[in-house]
Amino acid sequence: MSRRSGRRPLSNYRSYDPAAGAWWQRGADFTGMHSILAFAVAIALVAVVGVVFDPLNVTTEFDLPEVELAAFDEEYDVAYEEGKQRGIEEGRSRTLVLLGLEHADRDAPWVRGLREGWMTGWNSALDELADATRASAPEDERRRELELLAGIPRR
Repeated sequence: MSRRSGRRPLSNYRSYDPAAGAWWQRGADFTGMHSILAFAVAIALVAVVGVVFDPLNVTTEFDLPEVELAAFDEEYDVAYEEGKQRGIEEGRSRTLVLLGLEHADRDAPWVRGLREGWMTGWNSALDELADATRASAPEDERRRELELLAGIPRR
C-alpha cells in the first residue's frame, strides 16, 4: 500500500498538528445535521408553547367563538338589567293609569286629573299628527292619512 500525498484518510477530522487537539475528534461543523435538528426542535418547541400556553394572549380564529360568547354574555347582562328597570317603570305607570281610568270613585281629584291629562294628551297628539300631515305629507297620501286620523276615536 502506498500512501498518496495530499490525501488524508480522515479528511473531516482535525489536523495532525498536536496543538490542534486529538486527531480522533471531529472538527467544528456549524451547519451540520445536529445544528439543523436543534433549530427544527427549537421552532417546534416555540410553536407548542405558543399554542398550548399562549403567553402573549393572542386571539386567533380558534378563540373567536369563546370571545363572541363572552361578549354576548356581558352585553346580555347589561341589556337585561336595563330592560328590567324600564319594564318595572313602564309597569308602574300603566298600573297607575289603569287604576285611574277604572277607579270606582270617579270624583276623586287624582282620578279626574289623570283622566283629563290622558284625554288632553291623546287628543292633542291626534291634532298634532293631523297638522303635520296637512303640512308635509305628499299629495297622494295626504287624504288617506287624514281619513285614518279621523277614524281614530277621541277621548
